[in-house]
Amino acid sequence: MFKFLVFLARLLYLPLFRIKVEGLENVKEVKGGIFYANHRSNNDPVVISVITGLRFKVMAKSELFKIRIFNPVLRWIGAYPVYRGTGDFGAVDTAVDALKNGENFLLFPEGTRNDEGGLLRFMPGLASVALRTGAPLYMVAFSGKLGMFRKTTIRFFPKQDISEFTDKTEPTMKNILETSRALHDRLEKALGEFDA
Repeated sequence: MFKFLVFLARLLYLPLFRIKVEGLENVKEVKGGIFYANHRSNNDPVVISVITGLRFKVMAKSELFKIRIFNPVLRWIGAYPVYRGTGDFGAVDTAVDALKNGENFLLFPEGTRNDEGGLLRFMPGLASVALRTGAPLYMVAFSGKLGMFRKTTIRFFPKQDISEFTDKTEPTMKNILETSRALHDRLEKALGEFDA
């Protein structure tokens, strides 16, 4: 059923968006991977799922689940609510469990859509999940904002190594913050290359 819905979405949804895809070969048949991206539009998680053909667990702000039209779409793509500003450790635990079960996890570590361009400071969830699981990381960069008939490039990067940050013990807050900054800098550099 999922593959049929992906096919249908590619047929009906993607022609409305002028999307150039780069590096898709880097994420073929990934299982148990963490995908993270800059967040420019509400369409981002759907488009990533449709383009890759992969199913994800996705953290989404709890407020979106209260909107009737979004709720079924969010559930279809594997989203679950995160209660921002509350230290929602349950959301991190859900991600850790999903990755241990071989599911892919998608996260927008800025924590909100960023219409202004650039890259906001990362929330600690990405680094926390990555350090707790040791799951492979895949970076995704959006150039431009997704929208009907707008030109957008989506670049998928090869698996990233974060072994320099991993501590064999439980991650400390210092370790999480250092990893978060490093992952932020990597994505910021990638976004800068679109403009170069």
